Amino acid sequence: GQINHDYYILVMISIWLTSAKYLTTHPMLAKAITVYGHIITPVVLCLLGLYILKENGSFSLLNL
Repeated sequence: GQINHDYYILVMISIWLTSAKYLTTHPMLAKAITVYGHIITPVVLCLLGLYILKENGSFSLLNL
């Protein structure tokens, strides 16, 4: 039911935030993020957006 769904979402958010904290405080990764983060972030977000559009069949709506 709704309670199980809410619990699942809270658990997944907790895992996501814990992973993010670990990755951004890890010495090697923190240095790479500091140096290259301004380049990596937009590339990752654009690729993620394209993946989502492809998986949802959104490109077929363009009639190209």
